[in-house]
Amino acid sequence: MEPLAEDWDRAVAVVAHPDDLEYGAAAAVARWTGQGRQVAYLLATRGEAGIAGMAPDRAGPLREEEERRGAAAVGVGEVSFLGYADGLLEYGIPLRRDLTAAFRRLQPQVVITMSFDLTWGDEGPVNHSDHRAVGLAVLDACRDTANEWVFPEAGPPWPGIRDIYVGASNRPTHFTDVSATIDAGIASLRAHRAYLDGLGGDFDPDQFLRDAAGYVDLVCGAMLDACAPHARWVDVFCERGAFGADEARAVLAAGAAAGLLPRVHANQLGPGPGVQVAVAAGAASADHCTYTDDADVAALAGSGTVATLLPGVEFSTRQPYPDARRLLDAGVTVAIATDCNPGSCFTSSMPLCIALAVREMRMTTREAVWAATAGGARALRRPDAGHLGAGARADLVMLDAPSHAYLAYRPGVPLIAGVWRDGARLR
Repeated sequence: MEPLAEDWDRAVAVVAHPDDLEYGAAAAVARWTGQGRQVAYLLATRGEAGIAGMAPDRAGPLREEEERRGAAAVGVGEVSFLGYADGLLEYGIPLRRDLTAAFRRLQPQVVITMSFDLTWGDEGPVNHSDHRAVGLAVLDACRDTANEWVFPEAGPPWPGIRDIYVGASNRPTHFTDVSATIDAGIASLRAHRAYLDGLGGDFDPDQFLRDAAGYVDLVCGAMLDACAPHARWVDVFCERGAFGADEARAVLAAGAAAGLLPRVHANQLGPGPGVQVAVAAGAASADHCTYTDDADVAALAGSGTVATLLPGVEFSTRQPYPDARRLLDAGVTVAIATDCNPGSCFTSSMPLCIALAVREMRMTTREAVWAATAGGARALRRPDAGHLGAGARADLVMLDAPSHAYLAYRPGVPLIAGVWRDGARLR
């Protein structure tokens, strides 16, 4: 990721509710105001529906006051509320008009808002509808602000908005170092006392924000210390929205120091550094490999890292399939697995994945069966498994079919006639 540019003078931060900015962004705001930059807060609602057991007519004024105190803690003096109903925000012309009027009045060069993705993370909970409505309206209002023929009643056009910063995105591309201002960010979140009390439990703003800022240190330290005695592998998710290349390298290095073998979730969601990180670390496997370029393919072909392809994920999510043919033709060792999980691929059917590999990834039936057996064993560094031979484990299945090709030829049909594990027949 790249550092955010800090060559601007005025910014407006726009969110749906009091406390939205305080879950991390406020620490960055403190850095910018400390540099002499002007930041104003603009909130679509007063958050009056946000505290269980507290009536909106009481919660609204209380949360507005908490937001003003939180803003002051990070050097923000101007805080405005648009007065929309909490929980009922809708994207539309009225919201765009009000945002445009505010931008023309405040004349920011930078506009800051929060994630308007459908979910928090690719497999996380659904993002609040108010967040989604505000985020989209902010994008359009930034364009509206510069157009003299759109909302002329909202004041003279302002063409000076240069950048939009979106916090808590699932695909982060930039960062700001808040190590010197994290304490101010914590104080800003603590100002929302009534709201935090309404959450119940033992929520600690200090722990939450410091862990968010220092999560890699937590993973490489106490978390690894607790897990390493019970694990064989260290597996890092190297994608936009997860661990970046440098962070992934740090996690893998810490895992290796603890005696764990490396694996990498790589290049599923888009092009990225995951494959290169995996190869450089000597990882047993780079899992997914959906988006690979020539350099990625060449790196895999010249290494001992297996490209483990997971076609059930693409089947479930309607994403593009990996180009297995390209990988195989380049000499890459390929494995096939299910990636069974309740978020993006809830199948444990290896026959289905073999059929998808043949149908969608242009593998021959022989290549697909090898990848599902011997390839999988190589991805696990198990020379005793995945093949039949002297010294290998006697783990095998017998098909009620004239050929292994029927795994792809008759998808969805139960073909297993017998199962042996370690030489003993199970069925």
